[in-house]
Amino acid sequence: EGEGEGEPPEHLKGLTLHGVKEKGEEIAQTLTLNNAMQIASNFGLNRTDLENVDLDVDVNLSDGGSTMMHLFSDLWTARAWILGFGFGLSLVVGFLYAFFLRVPGVLRLMVWGSIFATITMFFVVGAESYAYAERKGAEDPPVVEQSIIDGARYAAYGLWAVGALGIIAFCCLRSQIKTAMGCVREASRAMAKMPIIILFPILQGAGLILFMTAFLYYGVYLASMGTPSTREVAIDSMFGEQFSTVIKFRTFEYEPFVEYSAWYLLFCFFWTSQFILSMGEIIVAMAVSRWYFTRDKSRIGNMTVLRSICASTWYHAGTAAFGSLIIAVIKIFRVIVAKMQERAERMDAKIAKVLLCMLQCCLCCLEKCMRFINKNAYIQTAIFGSGFCASGRRAFFLVLRNAARVSAISFVSAGILFVGRLFVTGVTCAASYYALNERLEGQLHSPVGPVVLIAIIGYFVGGTFMSVFDMGITTVLHCYVADREMFGEDGESYAEGKLKEWIDESKNDYGGTIVTSKAGRDTRV
Repeated sequence: EGEGEGEPPEHLKGLTLHGVKEKGEEIAQTLTLNNAMQIASNFGLNRTDLENVDLDVDVNLSDGGSTMMHLFSDLWTARAWILGFGFGLSLVVGFLYAFFLRVPGVLRLMVWGSIFATITMFFVVGAESYAYAERKGAEDPPVVEQSIIDGARYAAYGLWAVGALGIIAFCCLRSQIKTAMGCVREASRAMAKMPIIILFPILQGAGLILFMTAFLYYGVYLASMGTPSTREVAIDSMFGEQFSTVIKFRTFEYEPFVEYSAWYLLFCFFWTSQFILSMGEIIVAMAVSRWYFTRDKSRIGNMTVLRSICASTWYHAGTAAFGSLIIAVIKIFRVIVAKMQERAERMDAKIAKVLLCMLQCCLCCLEKCMRFINKNAYIQTAIFGSGFCASGRRAFFLVLRNAARVSAISFVSAGILFVGRLFVTGVTCAASYYALNERLEGQLHSPVGPVVLIAIIGYFVGGTFMSVFDMGITTVLHCYVADREMFGEDGESYAEGKLKEWIDESKNDYGGTIVTSKAGRDTRV
């Protein structure tokens, strides 16, 4: 049934199939299953024969949903490789990244390169925006409105101003950036001495899973305490009443006690989850601070992390509970405001929506500020062993006295952690792709699915590694400042390498409050 011998009919032209090898014919077309069967029948093939030959088709020769079936099949076939590369290799790459930061020249190249690239970006984008404004302004007749041209020109001026301010800030903060680089290098040394600290988030995850099990149990129990009722909603049709219909759906109504219990359960979720995260921050800070304030670094190892877990749990659980309580209260207020925003949206109350949006923004900023204060307060608790309020006050004035250093290390650490996360994800994906093509050739429909899942796992594992690394960097900065204040004057500082040189250079120009060395010696465990 076609125009010529062996040709498909007119309505099948443009649809091709590869590789009907038994009959020595090659047809280069993309087909659905039915069209493929019609052509295959011309060669004396049935469906079984068609599925057994080596076919290269753009549309799978199977029923709907085969793509998902192939994806799940590939994931199951490569499950061991996914776990090995996603969790194992990503951790190894994270350690290698921390090691590379200690290699002379690598950290310097990354930091100065990122600063140069950031400043250059503002000037380049500004130049492009200005060129766009000039190009569109010269068109006759004009195609773009004059307001858009003026906006592009003003945006160019603003970007150039930001770039100029970046150059000024770079010149003013050059020594602080060097200090930040030293803190990053020391943090990488601490991670290398205590590699088990990277696995601590797994313990936190196990704690969250246990808590979520109880949370979901009680949540389902509360949800089942409602009184069911059926409601009907009439849906009118544009084609007349005979096409109208009534939709029935079930709803649950809850007594005030059940609603209050749900709010209490939500508050418990916020408080407990934040408490687990806070304990992790204190433990990491204590382990790194013990490493810093130990002259004989050979005494430091994985047991230091275990001792920090015991000490933090025994002495500082109350500090973590109080700090997490503050965050939980702020988060519950944000949920209440969100419920009020939802009600204002239904009532279309414009003034209320604006006011509630402003309140939500203020609460969001307050939460971020308290997270920053809590993080620094936990580090002070780990170093000096003081309570939350005293540590928070000490951390606030420490940040105030060393605002330039904190700003520099925030910029440096953010860039390094971002590059590190991309490095871990990229290396893991590349290695897994080549390994799957080499070892599982012919067993996978496509390596894309497993590689994408490995990339997702590697990204989160890299983020977990970098979050611990970030806490270590900030802890080293606090230890460095405390080291300067307590031991910088008498030359007995605990800093090593470049950090020690910078402490020695800053003896004469330091104007901060000197803390008695006795307080420092109390922290040397």
